[in-house]
Amino acid sequence: MNITIARPAILLAVAAAAASASDHRVVQFASIDLDAAVIELRNYGSDPVDLTGWQFCTSNPFSLLLYTTGGLDGRVLAPGESLFFHAENDAPVDPDRINVSTLGGQFALFVPFAYGLGIYAPPAGSGFIDFGDGTLMADYIQFSLDGVPNAVAGFRGPTAVAGGIWSDENDWVALESDSARIELITPGSLPRSPSDYRVLGDCPADLDGNGELNFFDLAIYLDLFNAGDPAADLAPPFGVLNFFDLAAYLDLFNAGCP
Repeated sequence: MNITIARPAILLAVAAAAASASDHRVVQFASIDLDAAVIELRNYGSDPVDLTGWQFCTSNPFSLLLYTTGGLDGRVLAPGESLFFHAENDAPVDPDRINVSTLGGQFALFVPFAYGLGIYAPPAGSGFIDFGDGTLMADYIQFSLDGVPNAVAGFRGPTAVAGGIWSDENDWVALESDSARIELITPGSLPRSPSDYRVLGDCPADLDGNGELNFFDLAIYLDLFNAGDPAADLAPPFGVLNFFDLAAYLDLFNAGCP
């Protein structure tokens, strides 16, 4: 009799723990400005997320596993809102823009040719983070020039794979020498892989790659938009193509090429 009663209780406890472990994963890296070294962290969920105790883990080819130690306590990220982390500590005076130097601990020098970026949430009821536990990762991404793996920068890749948040330790978002920005195009997809991101160059509106903007670029974008291609999804709400995406492309087009 006691066993019969206990089993549902155990199952409920396990289910609750699993739900708790996954709730933090609605917070994801929405974009990375490679030129400005700015990382956007967005809440894609429907509820506010308390970032108290959250910590970054970063690595580049020269620095292995550097951790921040705080700086987010008391921060609550509302649904649909973002925080922007300035890796070069040049944030303007804005409550949503944060210099990484204010987070405590260490943050690896932002080196786009190979970089591993993770953020962890402490388990419910505990302020302690076991960085070897990939289930505590809210998000992880690794990117490199030409997508070439780098063992030092990607040291946490296997942890992210074991935690079900990254596809394979050898999967890297591939950058080119003129890459300017990485954007998440399929939020919520797990485990994430390079195909969940798009990489934009210095002139993102130049869709035919000839170095100039003209009618043909507009036509390519409209074809992508009408086909429902994720590459046309340039503005929130992501996952839906609408007027805001058209407006975002026109803004890029009107900005011209550098």
